[in-house]
Amino acid sequence: MRRLSKLTRTAVQAVRRGLVIFRRHTALIYAVYAFPLVLIVSSLTPPLIAPDEGGHAIRSLMVSELRLFPKNDPGPGLTPQDVPADLRDFVMVTHQQLRDEGVFGWRAAQALPEGSWSSERSEIRSAIDGYFPLFYVPQAVVVTTARLFGVSISDTLRYGRLALGLLFISLAALAIHIARRGKFAFFILLALPMVVFLGTSFSPDAWLIASAALGGAAATRIVPGQGDAKTWLKRYGLALIVLVAIKPVHIALALTTWTQGGIGWAVRTKLVVTVLAATAILWTVLVVSPPDRVADNIDPGAQMEFLLESPGAVFGIAASNLLNQPFLPMRQLFVVTDHPNAYAGPGLTAFLSLVVLAVIFANPPSARQPTGARVMGIGGAVLAYGLTYAALYLVWTPVGSPGPVMGVQGRYLIPILLMAIPSLPPRPLGRNFASPAALLTSVMAAYFLLVVPWTFAHYLNPGL
Repeated sequence: MRRLSKLTRTAVQAVRRGLVIFRRHTALIYAVYAFPLVLIVSSLTPPLIAPDEGGHAIRSLMVSELRLFPKNDPGPGLTPQDVPADLRDFVMVTHQQLRDEGVFGWRAAQALPEGSWSSERSEIRSAIDGYFPLFYVPQAVVVTTARLFGVSISDTLRYGRLALGLLFISLAALAIHIARRGKFAFFILLALPMVVFLGTSFSPDAWLIASAALGGAAATRIVPGQGDAKTWLKRYGLALIVLVAIKPVHIALALTTWTQGGIGWAVRTKLVVTVLAATAILWTVLVVSPPDRVADNIDPGAQMEFLLESPGAVFGIAASNLLNQPFLPMRQLFVVTDHPNAYAGPGLTAFLSLVVLAVIFANPPSARQPTGARVMGIGGAVLAYGLTYAALYLVWTPVGSPGPVMGVQGRYLIPILLMAIPSLPPRPLGRNFASPAALLTSVMAAYFLLVVPWTFAHYLNPGL
């Protein structure tokens, strides 16, 4: 018994020392955690399996050629783009494979030709040609470098993700390092498998999430009375502006800007940030005009008329989403592929979601703020998420549909959370739960490190 008791004390002391190290070097440990995941994603997964990655690869090429504006061509939600024929074939074949089999494995990828960036030009229609070009600069650099050195299209799309993934985890680790408080809240959100997966892809969602993480981390350093408080407020505002530029629904997060340091502090700076964020919407309004009709049964204009004529339908649509797909947005965050069999069951999804929320609430990156300011900040986050559903209902859901809303993705929630969690109460129940948060984060990170390679081996590379 004495030996067992001694071993128990030794184990407890080791865990405590580990948690202390984790708390002191959270950013470095995140980088160490994420690096093998980036290697796994970039080496074990075939190209273009991230959501809409084919269209994002086309947009990356456009930005690398300084074609920043989409063609003015009214069509069924898509506009034609001039690209190398080999890239067109690569995108079309991978999309067909995903559509037919629900998964695109290495065997299918190896059957594709390498492809050349200098092949004859051809036309392909894309719905992503108007996305804000700033979020494609890293991808455009990868494409430009590959073309200069004669790297094939296949290798560019396959191994260029390694460079993009390393850049993403560097920015994520920087955000965790910047955060004065609540480092584990940032860690747990940036460690989610889908987040790392997007970071190791040509998707601009990676830079959307990285920008939000840097903005949220900046908010933890906004302490009125300190000399650099307004500088950090401006950095938070810059993150908001770039978020709105690519997704206008994030304009609701302007409310969170006003909560920083209290509503009445630095009013002039907050007003400038709000005006610039509202101005950023002009990119979407003037450049990315919505199509008249996306499909035969989907028409944004007719959908808006339906909602104006039947405003009470909104409550039924909301109830439909809660009843029919309560775990859909969250379960996507814990996987690295859209293969339906890879999703965790409702019970496991609910448990993992509760653990993530427990970490966020136990170790929130917030400072002292008036209650009214906190309510305003959380309200802005809820409104931003509600506007996300509204936009998807207009653009992707059949006219007059009672729900659920089509196109809902869990990744849309991450930037909103990263920007809004500084508005949460700083000490739940009046106590600091940093050590439990560190322990839960460690367990979740270990789980992710196990489930990600298993998912790839089981669903993307059967037989390994």
